[in-house]
Formats: sequence, C-alpha cells, structure tokens
Amino acid sequence: MGPPSPVPESTGNRCGHDPRHPRLDPLRPIRKGKGGLPRILSLAAERTKAWFDHPKRCPPLLTHGDRKTRSERREACLVVLETMLSHLDLASLCLGVPTLANGFIDIDMKSIVRGTGLGQRRCERAIGQLRRAGFMQVTQPRGRSDEGRYFGCRAIRVITSALFEWLGLGPMLRREQIRASEALHRKARKANRKFTDFMRRVTSGFKF
Repeated sequence: MGPPSPVPESTGNRCGHDPRHPRLDPLRPIRKGKGGLPRILSLAAERTKAWFDHPKRCPPLLTHGDRKTRSERREACLVVLETMLSHLDLASLCLGVPTLANGFIDIDMKSIVRGTGLGQRRCERAIGQLRRAGFMQVTQPRGRSDEGRYFGCRAIRVITSALFEWLGLGPMLRREQIRASEALHRKARKANRKFTDFMRRVTSGFKF
C-alpha cells in the first residue's frame, strides 16, 4: 500500500476566490482614454489595488482593530469599488446619472452586481465594509402613494470624499467636482432648464 495522496492546498472558498491569483478587476472595468470616464476615477481604482497586498495601509478597512481583512473580502471590496466608481457622478458623488427628463436616476443593486461579476451576497458584504470604513453612505428613501401608502424607493448610494482623501486625490476631486458642476450648468442652460430643477441632488447636497 503506497503513501497517502497529498491533500490539495486550499485555494479559497466556495465563492471561487483564489488568494494566489486574485481577480481585482470587475467584469466591466472603468473606461479609459478618449471617450472614457474622467481620469480621477480610473486613478482611484488603480490606487485602491495596493490594499490587496498591503491591507494595513488602510486602517479604516481593517476588520477589527489591527486585524487584516480576509483576502476574499479585500478582493470583493476592490472589485465593487471600481464598479461603483464607474457609475459615480462627480458633481454630487452619488451613484447614478443626472437627466433632464427625470432628474437624478440612482443606480440599482442589480447593475452593481452585473458590473462586478460577483454574487449579490459578496457585493452586499463588501458594501457593508465600505460603509463601516466611512467610504460610502447609503440611505433608503420612501415614497407615498395617492392612497397614503408608503413604499421603498431605489437606494441612494454615495462615495464619500474620505475615499479620495485616503488615496491622495482630495485636491483633484475638488477640481473635478467644480468641472462636473459647471458642465451640468451648461447642459441645463442649453435645454432652457433651471439648474436647481435639473439637478437638485447637487445643490442641496446628500441628506439622510
């Protein structure tokens, strides 16, 4: 009888994560170059990737005290972050698109999950960790029907300026926010619309 077969080394868990070969890019990465998104967004995504190999460089994202976060959670956080940055409106720091016809349209969770290529539960856990770190804010507004019944509206998700400050991009963010707000002003004037009607989210700020 020969020697027992070696037990194969574990490569992660049931979520498909391999700590030796992490997948740090989402299914739909940030568009770069001509016709792409503002450089600050891809630059932020690139700088966050250093966190995977050096988790203690970002104390807000550590699990408890100085205990580093598990590699599969770090992977999910980075993938989710890049996906959300690709949907970020720089003028308001909300996830979604300002429109002339319908005001600000917030992105839904299904779009985030599709963009990452991860499962919904992994995305939700990653978002929870980003919120605890102070890099995100989420609120669930309610509407009221003509019959007086309350119903849940699409969640409002915000990437806070703290993320950009941590990445050393605070001054660049402030310049890009001014530029984005001015672009919205021009678009509103061209369409003969008051800017406050077109984009209340920017002028009033994000409030819970």
